Amino acid sequence: MKPSLDKKLGKYIEKHLNRGHSKEAIAKVLLNHGYDGKYVKQLLTKHALPHPALNLLPVIAIFLIMFGFAWFVFQPGIVSYVTVEQTTAYNQTVHLSIDRNTERTWLPEHVGPLTSIALTGSISTSGTARIYLEYNNLTYLIFNSAMLNASNSNLITGYVVLENLTDSNNNENLTNAQSNNESEELNESSDNENINQSESIPQTQPVNESVEPISKSININLIYNSGSAWDANDDGKEPLDGVIDLTVNNSELTAITDETSLCTRWTVKSLETLSEQNICNGNEECCNFLNLNQLGTEWNEPFLLTYQKYNSTENNEISAQIIYYNVNLTSLEAEIINSEKATLSAKFKSDVIEFTNACHENCLLNNLNASSYKLIFEIDNAQLNIDTIKYSILERFIVNETLEENLTNILEEKTIQYQAVINKPVKWKKTIKLNETQSNITIELPKEATNINVTKKVENESIEIENVRVKTRDYETSVNIYNAITGNVVVTIEPDSFLSKLLSSFRGITGYAVLEPSNATELLIEEAVKDIEIEYETEAPRATEQNITENKKRITVTSNVHYENILTFTELPKEAPSEAVKLYWLINNSRIEVNIDKYDTNENNLVDYIEWVTPYLSNQTYELEITVLDVQSYPTVGSTWTVRFNTTGASNLTITAVGDTTYSEMFDDNALTEDDLELKELKCGDEVIFNKDNLNASDNLYFILEDNSKVKLYETYTQSYREF
Repeated sequence: MKPSLDKKLGKYIEKHLNRGHSKEAIAKVLLNHGYDGKYVKQLLTKHALPHPALNLLPVIAIFLIMFGFAWFVFQPGIVSYVTVEQTTAYNQTVHLSIDRNTERTWLPEHVGPLTSIALTGSISTSGTARIYLEYNNLTYLIFNSAMLNASNSNLITGYVVLENLTDSNNNENLTNAQSNNESEELNESSDNENINQSESIPQTQPVNESVEPISKSININLIYNSGSAWDANDDGKEPLDGVIDLTVNNSELTAITDETSLCTRWTVKSLETLSEQNICNGNEECCNFLNLNQLGTEWNEPFLLTYQKYNSTENNEISAQIIYYNVNLTSLEAEIINSEKATLSAKFKSDVIEFTNACHENCLLNNLNASSYKLIFEIDNAQLNIDTIKYSILERFIVNETLEENLTNILEEKTIQYQAVINKPVKWKKTIKLNETQSNITIELPKEATNINVTKKVENESIEIENVRVKTRDYETSVNIYNAITGNVVVTIEPDSFLSKLLSSFRGITGYAVLEPSNATELLIEEAVKDIEIEYETEAPRATEQNITENKKRITVTSNVHYENILTFTELPKEAPSEAVKLYWLINNSRIEVNIDKYDTNENNLVDYIEWVTPYLSNQTYELEITVLDVQSYPTVGSTWTVRFNTTGASNLTITAVGDTTYSEMFDDNALTEDDLELKELKCGDEVIFNKDNLNASDNLYFILEDNSKVKLYETYTQSYREF
């Protein structure tokens, strides 16, 4: 063993011998941590304490009596803290749609050392795509569409495999042949049965029985039409030039013999536009009763749908309902029966390759550790959709291993944080499973824990434990009183008093003796338990806001407790178009744009409220900016057009007319040229940089001519220039 390890373990042994723990208890801790038995024995012998305290026998005697009493009553143990590493996989929905070279910031919902990454989505077969992950100025190729195995992926095309159709027909013929043979055998068997029955069953007198008529009903069965030349996979997914066919032919008709009185109403609903169109096949009078024109003559003929037919889009729902319509206007008799409505999806897509958990070259990563990563997309004539990112995080956490001479260990302990929302207390659930039923145990909770509820599991039933006491560093009381008046001091012990120092050496001795004093809140459960569930709350994360300018404000999210995935929200300082609203995360002297959900609460087509997820706390800062204001796409002819915008930093600001739009000449207008716009004024806040009417302009103001040369304002006073 290394000398440094000997020294460290020696200090550990001396420390706990000084606290009164036995050699046997310390040996158990070391043995359970994997140290050799002979080595542990040597260490204990080497670091056995001398006895200079013999001169203080009275004090030692009192101490031993107190300690022996505590040991007998509370059965102390030693808590060791072990750091455990565990890799956990997460799936994060991102819904990225990329058709050009670009970059996006990915904010993992769970932070920590990143060990793997994989992507799920689709890419059009018309081009290729590569995706790189950037970390510390290094790039890692994580996706290459050229490496997708089309034969193993879900390749959607518009081709029909004729071999499959042939096999299908052969199978159908074979089935029919088998059915005929089975029918013949059944008939023979039936004849034999009739003969046998007539011989063995004596004749009886007929009995008059009244049979209740069977009521008519329709049980609809809507399925994709199998065995046809369309939608070979029968999954309702086809390319844009494909056909999706559905049928209700296998529906169950009870006591309905006249199928000529049936019609089927088909409804095509676009999930993009929410538009609906109804179509009717079957009995014409039945269709007219539904205020629809008859399209097909048979109620059970397959329904064929192509892209954009009946106003269909890429994502649609197809519904069907069967109606029995038997109305006699002469005898004034009517019988109308309808089935339930059945629905299936119908989706059209460009030829795409769908991939699931795809990763290339850098699937396993060497513990990259950042709260955000840059994704670099290289797209060549392709439409790439990333639906989810699956990634693994190496998580490190501390496990309390309690090793005692007569108390079993905790078998399993889990703590779950529920969804955290700013300005609302956060709920937690802690579950503990013991190896065996035991009583008088102590469980630690965060010192901020309030509204505590403790239950035990008995035969899968949760039973509330009422006899629970809450112990803090300063006082002890029942859980009910603690919840009612959290912070009320029942018994106060001065922290620097002799009694406080003496008791600190026994802190936590009720069930589990800890090695250091704790500021945590302790729960003391006296009754016998095995499976425990504790729910509690901690203080709410807070958001403070500071208005920096009319169009910018800073939001700081803070908490004294470490939280993850905090739902955060704010109202905009002013309403703005969706594309103008940006949120940035201020971290490591940089600004990272954050994905946000934008809402128009008053339905005026302007965003006034946003939400986002703060990945973790205790302290994060964001800046909300409205980057462009008062954009007017079609200014009124002859009126003044004012455009307001924000600028950040120091650089040249160039304002140009786009497309075929032109400026008038300054200042001697040429009547032979077209004049779309006349530059009137440029202001920064209240400072006028340029005004045509009073010839006021900054010395740094230039006009850019068609040949890209520049002239200052005063040079144009007696000239006529064609502006760029």
